[in-house]
Amino acid sequence: MREIKFRGRFWNKDGLDDAECEYRDGDIICGGYARMKLDAEDGYADYIISEFGKAYLVHPDSIRQFVGVDSNGNEVYEGDVLIDELDCEWEARLTPTDLRGLTLKE
Repeated sequence: MREIKFRGRFWNKDGLDDAECEYRDGDIICGGYARMKLDAEDGYADYIISEFGKAYLVHPDSIRQFVGVDSNGNEVYEGDVLIDELDCEWEARLTPTDLRGLTLKE
């Protein structure tokens, strides 16, 4: 059974300095996913939840779900570009996909 987890890019929306935050704007974070309603004015915010339960605000358009691992053992998320042995490119999707023989494009 495939593990369900997500990846997103950290969004330093509040302008925290590096001493206050362990991630920099744009860093990749993996974990669970939650979409929370803030209030009537701000609407919703998207978060990646770490394995330790800490929530990190992420760019809404950067959220991708885990698909599997490539032939080298690298984690693959929806939207990642993979290359086969003939150098043909494939985009990872959430549909059941056999990733054997495919590797992440550098």
